[in-house]
Amino acid sequence: MQLLAKGFSDWFLAAYPDHLVGTTASHQQQYWAKRALKMPASDELVLWIIADGLGWNDALTLQQLVVNRAAGRLSLAAAIPCFGLVPTITSHTKRAVRWAVPLHHTAAARANYFAQQPTPPADVRGIDNLAEAVQTAQAGQVLVWQPPEPDSIYHHPGSAQTIRNQAEGSLNGLAISICEAVAAVPVTTAVRVLITTDHGRLLGESPRTLEPIPGFTGHGRAAFRAKAPATVPIPRPEGAVDSESVRWLDPDRYRLPDWVAVARTDASFKIVNNNGGMRGGTDLFPHGGAWPEEVVVPWIELHSQLAKLIVGGILTGEARSNRTGTATLRLVNSSPRLARLRRVEVIIPRVEPLEVVFDDLLPDSAELVRAIELPRWPDAAQAEKTQVTITLETPDGEQHSFVVPADLRNTDLRQNAANPLDDLF
Repeated sequence: MQLLAKGFSDWFLAAYPDHLVGTTASHQQQYWAKRALKMPASDELVLWIIADGLGWNDALTLQQLVVNRAAGRLSLAAAIPCFGLVPTITSHTKRAVRWAVPLHHTAAARANYFAQQPTPPADVRGIDNLAEAVQTAQAGQVLVWQPPEPDSIYHHPGSAQTIRNQAEGSLNGLAISICEAVAAVPVTTAVRVLITTDHGRLLGESPRTLEPIPGFTGHGRAAFRAKAPATVPIPRPEGAVDSESVRWLDPDRYRLPDWVAVARTDASFKIVNNNGGMRGGTDLFPHGGAWPEEVVVPWIELHSQLAKLIVGGILTGEARSNRTGTATLRLVNSSPRLARLRRVEVIIPRVEPLEVVFDDLLPDSAELVRAIELPRWPDAAQAEKTQVTITLETPDGEQHSFVVPADLRNTDLRQNAANPLDDLF
């Protein structure tokens, strides 16, 4: 298991600079965060909760607690695992998630956002009462709440089981706060609740065996400096060498304010004392690295008025009849509700029905294009009667089927005109 996690971490860190940070793909948390910052409808209030250190399993628990307590006011619209930011430390991720940009660009993004939005989002401090903030909010506004739980609980001293029990209690407390806030919204105003986090965490214990280089301080499974040098570009620190245990993140490639070391193995960094000495021991539920449970983070959406799923599309392509060919399925989701494409059924007269299984996300107001191999391409008469049915599943478990048109053309006449003897070979 450790080899698999280490292999994932190496892949993630290699792909991160070009494919994961600052991209607009739905597998990246910042894609969803950018959407959260968009101006809501004039009759809608958005509650965006960025809970500290909320791992995927805890997020699913919180989601269920909220749905149960909301007494029918909220329905699940999305529950998406996506890739977060590195290093998985609050100081390096929370502001970046909040403003949907890499950490080094948060100040500019914040200033630009406030200059453009007539009703900018209001930040509710983690210690404040969310329901009270809702009472003074306006429809068409985003409220951003950043509670310190459950991360603050996971850093408490105690046995692993005691901490898990306390974390479960903190999730229940978060659910109560969210539902009290929803209840404070007038029923005439739509509510959209967004739940995400700044980082995940390891699900067990980690030995503190990694030593930070001089000038760097260990924080769980990452090590960094309190202040970056003024030199630009920042030179690689002396002693910052990649190894079997540690990987160094270049600030230019990873869009960070300074160099950061992250653990490759299951180990954590030793704690540097005030006198310069280092303390080892065991770290429970640490974070900072790039193992799956640290970087795979939740994006959950709950809506008070769940829109109808509306998906259209077409299956197109050209090939010679009675031979294999590749068709292109293009789907368009015109509704404000996401779904997963589960299967496509293609029925061609006098040909065995074809069913292709998928597991692809179709975000709201987005397109999805996929190739489908047809073992036997239809002739002109068959193509006219070909039927295509797509089935999608929404996060609440409901399945939705749609019939889409097919435009499957054959190239028999063109092929025959080009080479009339071709069918003889």
